This record gives sequence, structure tokens and C-alpha cells, in this order.
Amino acid sequence: MRAAPLVPVNRLTDPAAAEIARAILARSSGVEALDGWTSKVLLAAYGVPVSRQCLVQSRAAAIEAATEEIGFPCALELGAFRRGGLREPAEIAAAYDEISLRPGFAGAWLHEVVADGVSRRIRVSIRQDGELRLDGNAAGADPALAGMLAMVAELAQDLCDAIAAIELDPVILLPDRIVAVGAAIAPRRGNT
Repeated sequence: MRAAPLVPVNRLTDPAAAEIARAILARSSGVEALDGWTSKVLLAAYGVPVSRQCLVQSRAAAIEAATEEIGFPCALELGAFRRGGLREPAEIAAAYDEISLRPGFAGAWLHEVVADGVSRRIRVSIRQDGELRLDGNAAGADPALAGMLAMVAELAQDLCDAIAAIELDPVILLPDRIVAVGAAIAPRRGNT
């Protein structure tokens, strides 16, 4: 599929988003794929709605982030260790105390827990000439998903020389919003 049909004549995203994205890619040069957090920061620069997460390095920071930024329920994780469904500050404190005992601990990820909804997987392969190939189960897209796809297409068109693929998995469609929970962006080798 060509990039042009997915991208509206009037931009949906801030024109400065490409500069932000290129700076993120420059800091990540040489990697095979951006990690989930970095991928979501890049997507958010284009207005793509992503689940909230942050790195916390103290029990107090975890409680504050859950209360003021992430919301409840939330999950705390580090590698294979994950405590989900945390619904109050005392549960976050207990999970943080437990995870902080792990060898080499320097902080943990606090994640928003997104309610169950309709799940989709979207993968966009990007050729250097700007041609896009959309894979995934986005057919019959509702307006929210179509809007997300348009933002992703703008990102892909702006950065076709620097990005080879974008994967959003899962994308959760809820009655009141759509959110990409998982994301991976593959830089184009040698062009970041």
C-alpha cells in the first residue's frame, strides 16, 4: 500500500514530531529494535495514544507516580518479575519492597493496566521510498483505530529513511479510548 492514501492532506500530527523522533533514533543508533518504552515515546510524539508507564526508583516515587500519573490499577515490573492489579498505595509499597530485593535492582517499571477490550495487532513495514505495507487485524477499523493508523502512517512517511517497521501489539479498543499497550520500532540499518 502506498503511504499517500493513509495520510490525510492536512497533518494530524505536529510537524516538529519528526525532529523529536529523529533525536530519539539518533540516541538509539545501532540497536536492532527500540525497546518498548522508547518506541512508545516516539509514537507519543506523533500523538499515538500509548499506555502510561514510568521508571520508578523508590517506593515513594512508585506511590506518587501511581497516584498522580499512571492511575489504578497498575503493575510494577522488572524483567520477569511482575506484580499486576495493584489498586492502592499499600499494594504498590509491598510490591516495590519485594522487587527491590532482586539482585542488581536499580529501579522498576510502573505500568498502567489497560482494561480488557477488543485487541488488535498492527504491523507496518516501511520501504525507503515511502511505500507502506500494513499487516495485522486492523480491517474494518472503527474511527479511533483509523485515526491511530493515520498517525502511524504520518510517522512512517516522515521517517521512511530511518525506520523499517513499526509494530503495535496489542492495541486495545475500549468504549472510551484506544491505546497501544506494546510497541516495537525497528530502525533502518545504517540510516539512524
